[in-house]
Amino acid sequence: MAKSRLKKRWRSFTKGLWNWPLYLLYRLLKALLRRLGDSKKARLAQWLGRWAYRLDRPHRQVVEANIRFLLGGRLAQSACDRAARGVYPRFVRYLFDVIEHDYRNREQLDALVSVENDRVLTEAIARNERVIILAAHYGHWELIGQYLCAFYRPFVGIAQRFGKSPKLTEELQGYRHRAGMEILPRKGAMRKIAQALRSGKMVGFLPDQATKNGKPARLFGHPIRWLDSASRLARQFDATIVPTFITTDDFHHYRLFFLDPIRPDSAQEKEQDIERMVQAEVGALEQAIVRNPEEYFWFHKRFKYDHPAIYDEANPSTKSASS
Repeated sequence: MAKSRLKKRWRSFTKGLWNWPLYLLYRLLKALLRRLGDSKKARLAQWLGRWAYRLDRPHRQVVEANIRFLLGGRLAQSACDRAARGVYPRFVRYLFDVIEHDYRNREQLDALVSVENDRVLTEAIARNERVIILAAHYGHWELIGQYLCAFYRPFVGIAQRFGKSPKLTEELQGYRHRAGMEILPRKGAMRKIAQALRSGKMVGFLPDQATKNGKPARLFGHPIRWLDSASRLARQFDATIVPTFITTDDFHHYRLFFLDPIRPDSAQEKEQDIERMVQAEVGALEQAIVRNPEEYFWFHKRFKYDHPAIYDEANPSTKSASS
C-alpha cells in the first residue's frame, strides 16, 4: 500500500512538472504562427513532418503497420508508403491550425468551410429528429463541432483531458466553449448526453478507438470491436446517426461532408439492430478513409486488442519478449 501511494504521488508530481512548460510552449507557438505567412507555415510543417517521420520511429512503425493492415490489400506498397509519409506533415498542419486559431466566428467559418450533402442533417433537423453526429479522428475534426454549432444546432461532445497540462486543457476547453460547444469529461458523460438528446441538442461521438468491449464488426474485411455507445443511444432515443467528416486539399479551404444517415429499426431485435448500426458506422469510416487515407489519425494502436500481432514489428521489445 505504501509503495502504491508513493507511485501515485510520483506520477502526480511528474505530471505537475509538465503543466506550465507545455502551456508556455503552446503560447510561444501561437505567437510564432500568427506572425508567419501561409507559405512559411506550409514549409515549416513539411520540414517538421519529414523529420518527425524519420526520427519518430515508434509511431512511424505503428502508422505503417496500421496502413499495411487495413489498406495493404487495396493499395500498392508504394501507395501505402506514400500515405504513411503524408500523414506526418498533414497532422502538423492541423496542429498548427488548432494552436493558431483558437476561435472562429460564423463569418470566418462560412468562408473557410463548404458543405457536401448536408441535406442529410437539415432534413433530420426539419423533422425534429434527435441527432447523433458520428465523427472520427479524421481530418480537422476540431472544426466539426464549431461549424455545427454555428449553422445547425447546439452541439455536445466528449473530450479527454490532457493530463500532463491541466492549464493547456483549460485553454483548449475555453475556445471550444467560446465556439458554443458543450464539452463533457468522459466520466459520467452518458447521463448528460442523454439529457442533451432529450433537450434537442446534437451529440457527437468519436468511436474509432481501441476497445476490448463494444460490438463485433468488420473494417475493410478485418474483424474488430467497435464502441457501440452511439448505436445504443440511437436505439434508446430513436435518434438519427449522421456520419460527419471534414477534409482539405490545401489547408485554406475545408469540406465538411455528410454520409447516409443510420437509423434504428424498432422491428428488429435490439442487439441485432445495434450490430447492424455498428457495422454501418464502420462502413462510414471506411468511406472516409478511402476518400483520403492520409487524413486518418494512424498514430494510435487501434487494433491492439483485436490484432495485436500486427504491432510486433512496431514494438521490438514485445516481439523479443514473446519469442
